[in-house]
Amino acid sequence: MRTCFMLLGLILAWPACAQEDPPKAGQSYQVTRIDLNGDGKLEKVGLTCVEVKESGWYSRLTVWNAAGQKIWQSMPAKVGVWAFGGWDWGISDLQWVGDIDGDGSIEAISPDPVSDVSPVSFRVYRWSGKAFHHLRTAALVPLSSNEFGWSPKAEGKSWIGAFKKDSVGVVWETKSDGEVSLKEARLQGTLNGFKVTRWLKP
Repeated sequence: MRTCFMLLGLILAWPACAQEDPPKAGQSYQVTRIDLNGDGKLEKVGLTCVEVKESGWYSRLTVWNAAGQKIWQSMPAKVGVWAFGGWDWGISDLQWVGDIDGDGSIEAISPDPVSDVSPVSFRVYRWSGKAFHHLRTAALVPLSSNEFGWSPKAEGKSWIGAFKKDSVGVVWETKSDGEVSLKEARLQGTLNGFKVTRWLKP
């Protein structure tokens, strides 16, 4: 039981590793430079904090052109698929921006906030050329020992719980005795989810 409580603390703290201090209103963070439109120019995709309260902060997904001008921003939202930020019950940050499934379009991934030891549902957005559109909200559960697929059901004993830099994912696995282990793996996107290209040593 002690292990479960320790790991629950890890769950709540894990996403904060990418954003150690809460952002200030007006601050942009977790910004990625990437060619969104295939024109050789690097746009920027990130989160912009719009409100800070005692219970947490709210942000909006934002895109800037190569000159640094804001060209698109998600709708303001405190609930639902467009709610980004950090709260007592979890964090929805920006964990991956890139052509994840190799289809030529740029996607962005953000987790739904979680506050317990359970599979994480991720929101996936796709850039249309003018805006990001919500594509799906789904968990990543095992299809085999080295492959994880999108599932509308956030359930099971193993799942991808977070993404880190350099295409690294954090895999959670619950044991029969109630303990939970965390492993890291280098991932490659597929049409159905992600496959493990290499398991990383602790």
